[in-house]
Order: sequence, then C-alpha cells, then structure tokens
Amino acid sequence: MVHREGWETLEGFVRSLGLAGPVTTEAPAAQAGARVPSAAFSLAALVLGVGRALPREALRSFARLAGVPPEVAAPVLRRIRRLERWGEVWMEEAERHALAAERHEQAGDLRAAWEAWHTVLMCQRMATFTDGVYLPVPSADVRWRTYTHLRRTCQHLARLEGRPFHELKIPGPREKVPALFHLPGEGVTRVPAVLLVHGLSGYKEFKDFQGMGLRDAGFATLSIDMPAHGERFFGERLRPDAEEDCVAALEWLAAQPEVDPDRLVLLGGSMGGYWVVRTAARSPRVRACVALATLFAFGRRAAAQPVPRARRPKVPFLTLEFARVVGSTDPETLRQIASQFTLEEAAPRVRCPLFLGHGTEDQVVPFSEAWRLARAVGSEDLTVHPYPGAGHEVSGPAPEHLPPILEWLKRVTGRATGGKGDA
Repeated sequence: MVHREGWETLEGFVRSLGLAGPVTTEAPAAQAGARVPSAAFSLAALVLGVGRALPREALRSFARLAGVPPEVAAPVLRRIRRLERWGEVWMEEAERHALAAERHEQAGDLRAAWEAWHTVLMCQRMATFTDGVYLPVPSADVRWRTYTHLRRTCQHLARLEGRPFHELKIPGPREKVPALFHLPGEGVTRVPAVLLVHGLSGYKEFKDFQGMGLRDAGFATLSIDMPAHGERFFGERLRPDAEEDCVAALEWLAAQPEVDPDRLVLLGGSMGGYWVVRTAARSPRVRACVALATLFAFGRRAAAQPVPRARRPKVPFLTLEFARVVGSTDPETLRQIASQFTLEEAAPRVRCPLFLGHGTEDQVVPFSEAWRLARAVGSEDLTVHPYPGAGHEVSGPAPEHLPPILEWLKRVTGRATGGKGDA
C-alpha cells in the first residue's frame, strides 16, 4: 500500500523521502533551497578552461553528465581550440583508442580490448554532445554518420561480452522496429526479460550496452529504436502514442522460448521513461516498470521558445531535437504537438509495480517531475527512489545507480539466476 501523506506539496514529498538537501524544481535555474550549477554552466567553464588547468568541480559535473571519466576528458578538451572542431577532435580520440582496441584483440587480450572499445564509445558519444547554446547542433547527415560509427562500436562490445545476441526487425503497427535481443547466457529458458527504451536522441545500441548489468543479474534484454531515432533516424516521425511500438516489442518478447512471458519488465529513462509509463498503462503483459528521470509533461520544455527553420546558435538542443523528431519547426504546430506528450491520462492507469528513480540535482528533467508522476500513478506498489546529488545520468542508468533497481526487480519478478531451466 502506498502512503502519499504530505505529497500535496513538493516540500512534503521531499520530506517523506528523507531528503535533507535541495532538489531541482520546475524552473531550470530555481532550486528548492539552493542553486546547483547547470550543465551549460559546467560546459562553459570547461570550454573556457581549454589550454589550461580545468576547474575540478566543473570537470566532475561535466563528466557525470556525459559519462566520460575526467582523466579521459581533460586532455582532449585541452586540444580543442575552436568549438567548431568539438566533434572532430573527439572522433580523432575515438579512432586512436579503436586502433588500440584492435591491437588488444589481435594479441588475444579481450578484457583490454573491451575497455578500449568502451573508451571509443564514450568518445564517439562526446562527439555528438551538444547543448545548442555553447556547442552548435550538428547537421542530420553528420549525426547519422556518427551513429553508424557508434553502432559498429556497440557491436564490438556486444561480441566481446560473449553472450548470445541477435539483431532483428520486429513487425510494428506502422513500420518494422529495429531491435537487439540479448540473452544472459547460453541455453537459458524462461528467464525474466527487460524491454529497454531510450530517450530523446537515443538509440538501441547504447541501451543494449547499458543493459549489461541486467544481463549479469540473469535478465534477457530487448532494446528498440523508437521512431526518428537510430536506424529510423530518417523514417517515421515520433507521435505521442508511439508506445504502440513498445507493445509490439513486448508481444514479440513474450513469444521467445528463452523468456518467461509472465516476467516482462519495462525500463526507460528521460523520454524513455515517458514511453514505458505509457506502455505499462496500455499492455497487460507488463509485470513491472522502471521509469528513471521521467518527464511527466514534455510540452512545457520542448516548446518553451520558437524554433527557427535553420539551425542557429543559442537555441537549446532539446527544442531543436524535439522539432526534428516530430517533424515540425512551426512554433504553433510544435506547441500543439508537444502539449500531447503528457502522462496525465496514462499515469492513473498504471497498476503494475512501479519504480521511479530520479537524481535530486537533475538539470534536464527536474526532480519535481518525479513528484508529479508519483502523485498521479495508480499503482499501489510504488517505489520512489531518490539519488541524492545525482543528475540526469540516472536516466541511463549509470552503473552506480543500478543496484537498488536490481534489488527491486528481484522482489517483483522472483530470483533471476539466468541458469538453464530458470523458473
């Protein structure tokens, strides 16, 4: 039974979770009790530090957001003399580590090869990092070329992981859905499975990589490309009801002989959290749902300002990317579309066990969104897990944020060993 006493206000919600420090609220810069440097501020501090010692706190903040260790980021940032070369320099660094990875593979040192390919992936992701303010948004063609490199790197990592995986196309209601199906081991049967759903500007290959900790715990994983993302970058545009692709993926997953159809779990972060909540409200297949750093209502952020028809500096990436994926740059049309991306109607229909995780210092999706969602959901088996001091990296989730999720999943799905004949 969920006890929601005091949840009428954000302050009461925060107190009920035992939080002593501040949390991010509706306004990007406003905090409940204190101010936390924004991601853009951290990025600016780093860029201004190019060619000299980087501020330690700014570097730590940036590394948390982008997922790159400071010892890797610092020397690369010092080589960047013009922001226009941001992506180029990071791709050069990725190529350097790729050559090292190939040498490790040729020498038979697969662990060192995996670590090197991991670094390649992080550098390639950094090449695509943008905020639209300090770093201009790359063109669609440049982003597509970078994605093809990212995809090959993730394939290397999946192969080195040493577990069975398959690339496939799942029949969807409108078009085929590209997917990656990854098992926790050879010869497994009736294991629980997790459908992994990426967020805005994400793609299935990186979600599959992030799912390795789940496979270590005995879960099969299925990651998919949502419309206008990954292999579907130039395909169908995103709709407010695109969770129908997730429903189709669940049906495919339930039919696999290695999977227990009664133990299907959803996991998504950021906009992926939006999709998994909508899917949980729609599909009776869902045993449990994990929503991380989830937007309750997307419209207020996506359509916060007009979107120019041509890319220009000083336009936040969130605004530009939302315009791209829904296929409109007209401000009024964009506002109308964005207003439909809300969990207001879907959340009360969620009845399965639900885990809501959120970083208290998330500058992309404020912690207050967790409060709005927690108040609205219909599930009586609700767990709200704050991550004190964490930012939007919780949406991954980052490896350090996975343990409480795994403990919760074991409770709601039963023991997941990944062994043969697991029941």
